[in-house]
Amino acid sequence: MSATAPRLVRIAVLESLQFPENIGRERGTFTTVFGNWLERSVTEYNTKRRVSEQVVIRATGFIVVDGKYPEHVGHDFDAIIVTGSMQSAYDKTP
Repeated sequence: MSATAPRLVRIAVLESLQFPENIGRERGTFTTVFGNWLERSVTEYNTKRRVSEQVVIRATGFIVVDGKYPEHVGHDFDAIIVTGSMQSAYDKTP
């Protein structure tokens, strides 16, 4: 990446819950929701900065409901978002 390009911030979104179908049709996935929110945030941030100081967000989602996690998430991403879950640490469900 050259010094004149915006900085890419790679974010992994670990989706431990999926939206109900009717909400998913309207809003997409948690990755879409968080990605859009973060992109709107950096839009204002970027308007006050030179290109070399700007930020570009790339959110990548992983559905981890079944406990299957990506192997290299710690090395390939700058940040991790973990969504909420319907289960509790105290529930008796596996």
